[in-house]
Amino acid sequence: MNTYQECFPYLLEKKLNNKSHKKYKKVEVINAGVEGSTIFEIQNLYNNKIRYFKPDLVIIHSGINDALLYDSVLYQPDYSHVFRNIPIIRPVPKNLRFFLRSNLVSLLVITFLYDNNDYMLSEKIVNNSAVPRWFDNKLKNSSAELMWQKNYNAYYNNLKCLIRSCQADTVGIILFPEPINQQKLDGNENSLLKKALDTHYIFQKQLADEFAIEFVAIKNNEIISLDFLDFCHVNKAGNEQKAEKISSLPVFSGCY
Repeated sequence: MNTYQECFPYLLEKKLNNKSHKKYKKVEVINAGVEGSTIFEIQNLYNNKIRYFKPDLVIIHSGINDALLYDSVLYQPDYSHVFRNIPIIRPVPKNLRFFLRSNLVSLLVITFLYDNNDYMLSEKIVNNSAVPRWFDNKLKNSSAELMWQKNYNAYYNNLKCLIRSCQADTVGIILFPEPINQQKLDGNENSLLKKALDTHYIFQKQLADEFAIEFVAIKNNEIISLDFLDFCHVNKAGNEQKAEKISSLPVFSGCY
């Protein structure tokens, strides 16, 4: 997206307020999306930040970033194959701090005194050995098969925890799987990605039924192929379709 006015949250807010009756308060849609985030990170974002905005409704628009993580021989159900620790940065020696007023010298100090791992977070794997897990550590070597089962699937379990957190806060929920361009996805030879996307779609539908919450999916023909930037990202016209789909739900009828 070139501007925020082309994004789904902005367009949804605009549509809801255009439809709403003057006697109702203005609808505010908060864009809480974080590029590249998984449902694990979304869950943490809600628990530590979004819930304090006291939202009336949360739209959970997810599934693709998690699916991309399956494509690894190192896959772990807790995503520890991709997450890294934030390392402790060593302070610059006192006798050199004066020279850091110069940008050029600062770069030289960083280059020669610090290892890349100190600030690029490339090698320090998170150690969760002391943290309770929702899966059995002893089974991690068999995760290639277990990851498709609910009890060992990170997406399913983290999404379930997020739903429970929202319901504990009496927040309404809409599960809204990210739309997929089947034509462009079919050109992708990654069969594991396709299986993961299908599995996440099924998991969302099952959780929607289990917790009696709204489940809304974009059908294949509702967003034309030309409005997709790739197999999952859409342009403004595609986001307009998404906003129209959500704004037309009965849950928003009280705003009109």
